[in-house]
Amino acid sequence: MSLLFVLMTREKQQADGAADDEIYDFDFKKEDFEEFMKSVNENSCRWGDTFVIKTAVETSPHACPGQNCKRKTISGCRCSSYTDSEGKIHHYCGGHPYCPVNHTKLTVKLYTVKDYYGKDYPEIYNFTDNEKTRYEASKAIIQGLLEYWEDNE
Repeated sequence: MSLLFVLMTREKQQADGAADDEIYDFDFKKEDFEEFMKSVNENSCRWGDTFVIKTAVETSPHACPGQNCKRKTISGCRCSSYTDSEGKIHHYCGGHPYCPVNHTKLTVKLYTVKDYYGKDYPEIYNFTDNEKTRYEASKAIIQGLLEYWEDNE
């Protein structure tokens, strides 16, 4: 919430041509959080990076997950059989396991933007000094509210 508060304040200040030291009051809406979080397939929002970053890496060729990943039939092979209702035996190739070694592997990881870049939020979003102060103050207020509600449940 603190990040979103600072980013929404920045956006409003820029739209109004206001100074960096002005503060706005926001009624956060579900849509604001949805925009900041986006879906797991979108790594950016109107404020820059989303809070959660998704990476997807496909590697190929990749080792076979099991040697019986595919089966092939061999012409002339009679390794399997069945007996029909008249008692006649029919031979056929039942298939043989093999691996074509053309597997791909998709590795998907989700990170917070902080873990992805290995930096603190104010650095990632290029906070000014006033924005850093606003961020820390709003974090402290939110933490105080959470502790108050925990103690009074």
